[in-house]
Amino acid sequence: MILHDAHVHVGQFRDLYSSPEDVFPFLDKIGVSRMAVSSTGTCEGDPEIPIREIGRIVQLGKERITPVLWINPEWVESDALPRLLNCGIAWKCIKVHGYFSRWEDSPELLQMTIDLAKKMDVPFLFHTGGRPESDAGSYLDIISRNQDVRFILAHSRPVDQAIEVMKACPNAWTDTAFTPVEDVAEMIKCGFADRILWGTDYPLHNVFYEGEDIAHHLANRIADFQRVMSSEEWERVSH
Repeated sequence: MILHDAHVHVGQFRDLYSSPEDVFPFLDKIGVSRMAVSSTGTCEGDPEIPIREIGRIVQLGKERITPVLWINPEWVESDALPRLLNCGIAWKCIKVHGYFSRWEDSPELLQMTIDLAKKMDVPFLFHTGGRPESDAGSYLDIISRNQDVRFILAHSRPVDQAIEVMKACPNAWTDTAFTPVEDVAEMIKCGFADRILWGTDYPLHNVFYEGEDIAHHLANRIADFQRVMSSEEWERVSH
């Protein structure tokens, strides 16, 4: 089985540190051939951390890695952004995290960040869920106003809002990181198999499911996904 994982992290998360070297042995176990990776080190506020961590994983994984540039609002008009853009990493996606950062307080900075994705011709990923300001539906207006950018609603939370956005905006996609299988089945039922990206959110399971065999857990999730969709639909979601 060959899988493309749309949602992987390196870096510090709570008490867990996942190094670039840690990623490959684990994801190789479940058959991941390519992965989109961002650095949770972004949360520490120092742009040198994601530059170092993403630079290293690209060095190790080469064409297997899709580097994701996770941006904080305070970086948009500071020296941090030029540093990130000129560090030698060929960023292939831009990410913002509306649960961690209060982007709703700076709508002009959010639009500037979307304009950057447009200029770079890369997708734009929103974390969804956790609070109303970062739920999927809160991004409906800005996604509809930027039809020439492909948006990814990571986690598909809450699923009814994610479905509403996808129905209204053909440029909106979702991913399955920590998404309940029933929610994925509902999106499939609505005809969105071509706009769902399979993602694990590795290594966060090691925090939320401490003590569990995470490879076994993810293998079971893959089997659950395969039960709620046809083989053709699974092929589209997982690649």
